Amino acid sequence: MLKSDADKYGVGTVLSGYVSADENRPPRQCDHCKWYRSGDKCVHPVMKSDRQVPKHEDGSAAVLDDACCNFFEPPARNQ
Repeated sequence: MLKSDADKYGVGTVLSGYVSADENRPPRQCDHCKWYRSGDKCVHPVMKSDRQVPKHEDGSAAVLDDACCNFFEPPARNQ
């Protein structure tokens, strides 16, 4: 995603666009994303690099289940 692409969203942190549940709308939320891990962890490389997002001791981003960022991807479905 280019910065110009991110600018059109206009909310969230500067780097990843991470937003809280107040600004987000389901079903686009962390606990529905392929990058989400149990324990409220996001392992997306941009989220891990975003200085405005709190981190866990293992370096993963500390996220809320019903929050999200600009890099949401649904999990792959079984075929």
